[in-house]
Amino acid sequence: MSRIQSFTDLTFGDHCCLLHDSVEQQLTVLVAFLKAGIRNKERCVCLLEPDKLPLLRSALLQADVDVDRLENSGAIYLSSARDFLDHGRFHAGKMIQFLQRAIDDALDMKFSGLRASGDMSWQAGSSEYDGFVEYEATLDRFFEGKPLIGLCQYNRAAFKPHVLQNVF
Repeated sequence: MSRIQSFTDLTFGDHCCLLHDSVEQQLTVLVAFLKAGIRNKERCVCLLEPDKLPLLRSALLQADVDVDRLENSGAIYLSSARDFLDHGRFHAGKMIQFLQRAIDDALDMKFSGLRASGDMSWQAGSSEYDGFVEYEATLDRFFEGKPLIGLCQYNRAAFKPHVLQNVF
């Protein structure tokens, strides 16, 4: 994972994590992250909890992002789908497949690459932290050499400190 000063510092292959204390912090960072991707002609994919999607749409509109136009063109995909779960449990292989398909789709659509972000709140409270922490390390390796920039989002209050320490 990368420590960054600005989203303009990110390049393909970078995988970073956001540790936030509020939805407002999370949305502020997401808007900047997605706007940077739009400027760079990257396809932007953001997976959030269902209750946060309207808040993100509103924040993007307030930042002069034409969300409807970008969604209709395929430039931005905002979703709360959990296709990477297997009977309600996290499945790292399904998430890696999802990301690879999203990269392939972005390139097929003539974008320069993929900028992806996912809210990890759904994982909070899980007893499967060991596999999940390993998944974050696997992501670091998966990102190498790919036209992909990623941002995993963690709410500090939702995760036990030892889990965050292992992720970061």
